[in-house]
Amino acid sequence: MPYRQREIVLLPVPFTDLSEAKHRPALVLSNSTHNRSSPDVVVAAITSSGRPSRYRLRITSGDLDGGTLPRDSFVCIDKLYTILAEKVIRQYAVLTATAYERVTEAIGRLIQPG
Repeated sequence: MPYRQREIVLLPVPFTDLSEAKHRPALVLSNSTHNRSSPDVVVAAITSSGRPSRYRLRITSGDLDGGTLPRDSFVCIDKLYTILAEKVIRQYAVLTATAYERVTEAIGRLIQPG
């Protein structure tokens, strides 16, 4: 199933020692053209712990077009991953276009020369 840009999905994320994995949310960044033609999907990690920073953007239920978040969370723009789409467990929310624009602007700031 091709995932759509702006969807929040649940996927297994391995511990750094690769001994286990936990199910974690992530935001789909790659566009529909990529997602239809590739077995992979590009995502940004989402966490509910910590606080806002230059590389963490707060998202709330008000930032969703559909679905729900169990609690206010943060998109970690410095934690980007490419994963096999078949590893996604489920989709459970969609970020608004306005909130997604904040994410892409922050990623742009992250990769600007500096």
